[in-house]
Amino acid sequence: MLLKEYLEQYLNSSATIVFYVRNNSWLLNEKFRCALDFSTFTYSNTTCEINAVDNSLASLIKAKKGTQYEYPVSELKDSTPLYYDRLEMTSHIEWIIPSQSEYSDIVYDFTASNGKDFYMVPLYIKGDPEIAVKNIIEVYDVEYEKITEKENELSVKNKFPYFFDNISARPLTVSVKCKFDIAHRLFVSELVLHKIDKSGNHTNLYNLSLPDRNPTVHTVDIDITVTLEPGEKLSLFFHAVKTTTGGNVTVTLSNMTIPMTIEFIARDKPIDVDVIKPVTLLNRLLRSINNDKEGVTGEIAVPDNPNLYIGINNALIVPAESIRGLEKAKVYTSYTKFANWMSTVFGFVPVIGENKVTFVPRDTLFQGS
Repeated sequence: MLLKEYLEQYLNSSATIVFYVRNNSWLLNEKFRCALDFSTFTYSNTTCEINAVDNSLASLIKAKKGTQYEYPVSELKDSTPLYYDRLEMTSHIEWIIPSQSEYSDIVYDFTASNGKDFYMVPLYIKGDPEIAVKNIIEVYDVEYEKITEKENELSVKNKFPYFFDNISARPLTVSVKCKFDIAHRLFVSELVLHKIDKSGNHTNLYNLSLPDRNPTVHTVDIDITVTLEPGEKLSLFFHAVKTTTGGNVTVTLSNMTIPMTIEFIARDKPIDVDVIKPVTLLNRLLRSINNDKEGVTGEIAVPDNPNLYIGINNALIVPAESIRGLEKAKVYTSYTKFANWMSTVFGFVPVIGENKVTFVPRDTLFQGS
């Protein structure tokens, strides 16, 4: 029959082989069906050979199970997104005070003039700040500069450079630490850490008076916790206190055991993240495996035991690109990755039928006998 078909139709030949099993009622139940590939047909005087085309679902899955597909999240996402209210994260920023000299000590010279001169302590951000929560603070370098308050002018403190700014819409509690030695020579001055509000008003957070004319060594030891309201900033400066004659002041900084350090714990704004139900992704994978044709379906069969299978009942897949907030986010996966995830996390394994793949709990495949 095959040879006759081949000789008459050549490559246009068509034939299918079907296996049946006779049941107890002497009726035939079809168990397997596949087409025959006449491009592989060969024959001799006594035999002929031909390959079968196994286009069953099991065969398609076997051939394409490792293929990785990419799908737009917008195509698969659930109607209800995941409301993600964030985790509390610790941020850590350090500043160093650079030296003006070739020595390890940091030396600054400035002039005291009627108590109206302020000298900013230079602070430069060290390395890459570990800021876990974005868009709630700004950090800056501060250069060494002199600021003078003039008569009949608004307070010079409104113009002070700052190194830390709370730009969020809510209060932020920060820990401020810094420790080093300071040697002061000639005339009176002070080291001040100020908090500046949005109106330019200053609050003294730390003050170290340096009253000695002799080069006495003092220790700056800042270890405070302060709450910054929205728009409030931090500034560090020397103040040359009022004198009758004016004069030079020399300040030497050394032994900086703790750089200017700020740490805080905060959480970012809540966001909605697109999520995908596992069964939705399963059906999309099966459609790709079936060459984007309909007719093959996937199911996750959960037994009626909500306490035992609560994990799979509430499972949602969160694409990494959706978490990152990328536009036109995609999910990347394969049938193998999906099946391994179902097996490892939930203990569900696939049962492949003619046109359907059903994931069931592993233990349901076994019987007591």
